[in-house]
Amino acid sequence: MHNDVAIIMQGKISFNTEKIIEYYQNFDCKIILSTYKNTINFDINKYKNLDIVENDIPKELGVGNRNVQKMSSFHGIERAKNLGIKYSLKSRTDHFFKNPNTINILKMNIHAYPLFNATGQYNRIIVPNGGTTLNQQWGGPFHISDHWLFGTTEDIYSYFNIHNPYWNKNNPFNIAKDLSTEVEFCKLWMMNQNINYKSFSELLRDKFIVLDNESLYYDQAKEQSSNIMHIKTDWDDWCDPLTVYSRQWFNFLNGKTY
Repeated sequence: MHNDVAIIMQGKISFNTEKIIEYYQNFDCKIILSTYKNTINFDINKYKNLDIVENDIPKELGVGNRNVQKMSSFHGIERAKNLGIKYSLKSRTDHFFKNPNTINILKMNIHAYPLFNATGQYNRIIVPNGGTTLNQQWGGPFHISDHWLFGTTEDIYSYFNIHNPYWNKNNPFNIAKDLSTEVEFCKLWMMNQNINYKSFSELLRDKFIVLDNESLYYDQAKEQSSNIMHIKTDWDDWCDPLTVYSRQWFNFLNGKTY
């Protein structure tokens, strides 16, 4: 039983949201669905440990809906914080982890790799390789994926904090166009102007852990499916080549072939 963990499912209700909630009953943790008002289309009372947060949709959605994503993520994490839950796994309503051991893997990593520079954080934040890149992508010179993040609830709360004085909910370019430097990233996402790195790779090394989506059996479930367990996402195009090669080498050493 993971009483100290909440999975925050953030976003609009998708074809498979209820199926994902049903599958997450096997994870024995709090599930927080942070979605939009008057959009839930299933019986929420069927599911144990399920909390609902209903959000207003902001006037300025932001590039790629990133403002609305930040707000609904924050309110879900805020619920976890108010419940006194130690760890939060922020994910989406149309993505899910198939690996039933996911939470144990995430906890093991966060304990195995402590922060060397604790400025502004309690622990490292774990992020996926799918969408985390050192290359020019998604409107900026680097990018950390927002598909899912795991860490202490306090750290994830700070990461998505909509009360951040450096974040303007009326600015459509908050997260993409304005991220020209590591300092700007730390202001917008970590509310910290005192973290100053020479490179994004140095920031990533000091503050984060990057894990492989495919090794965690993390999949997109955007299209209607009678059995979400049959879904398999090819994440290679989302990843920097190095993370793909390291996974392939690991799988080779362990006798796996795909």
